[in-house]
Amino acid sequence: MKGVGCDDKKLVPLATFSPRELQAIRAAFSQRFGRDLLADIKSETRFNFQTVLLDIFKDPADYDAETLFVNTVTSFSDTGVMEVLASRSPVEKVAALQAYARLYGHSIESDLDKFSSGNCKKMILKLLQPRDAEGPVDPMRARSDAEVLYRAGEGKVGTDEMTFIEIFTSRSFSHLRAVSEAYPAANKKHHTLQQAVSSEFSLSLKFGLEAILTIACYGLHEFYADMAYKAMKGIGTNDSRLIRVLVRCRAQLPELKQVYQNRFKKALRDAVASETSGSYKLALLAMIEFR
Repeated sequence: MKGVGCDDKKLVPLATFSPRELQAIRAAFSQRFGRDLLADIKSETRFNFQTVLLDIFKDPADYDAETLFVNTVTSFSDTGVMEVLASRSPVEKVAALQAYARLYGHSIESDLDKFSSGNCKKMILKLLQPRDAEGPVDPMRARSDAEVLYRAGEGKVGTDEMTFIEIFTSRSFSHLRAVSEAYPAANKKHHTLQQAVSSEFSLSLKFGLEAILTIACYGLHEFYADMAYKAMKGIGTNDSRLIRVLVRCRAQLPELKQVYQNRFKKALRDAVASETSGSYKLALLAMIEFR
């Protein structure tokens, strides 16, 4: 970064380090040169390459809090908020909400009151609450929930959205998996629960319910692989989502790469290489290939 211009390629290897290692590098940089590494990166780089380099330094809880703030206030996106809240563990969710209050001086609920509304807001508020703890599944209760969901959706004219929201956001993932398994026998059409959600919902609510169902039935890595695929699907790339998935999942990239390969019959590396370019592409590939 010294002098005129910037040799981007020499910054690319930063993408191979963990947040803790990067903080040590930042401290060493400050001690040796008397400068703030992040300030220099922000000054010397541009666009998605800059975003990747700045994001990799962030503490995971702070990163989640910033993602929630951007998607709640800066450029409101129900799906962006749901993506984070649906996929974090109870401990991660608490840490993110505490970081939100620390960074912005108020709770996320106060921002949701200003920028969200309707059943999407109700679902997000429910996702802020802890869901039932994992434990032994009661088959009778699972069958009962499956029947309730059928009567609230495919079994009536219109859809009782709040019944779906209540069950999907409050039950444990293991219980929801049992509900999904019981659903075909609980309805006359013998549809899967996935088919019911797809036919009864649209836009943000559909996204959120499908996200929860994917995590419950197939696991977190399947969800992240799906998010990465959707970020690159079709014309153009949702770079913010792609960056968010890869940065947030760095520690799980070996598993994510395997799931992506199995699911979509293409290496994650090859998909990213075909959808990105320049230094931005090199940084993402360094992150993927190092793990």
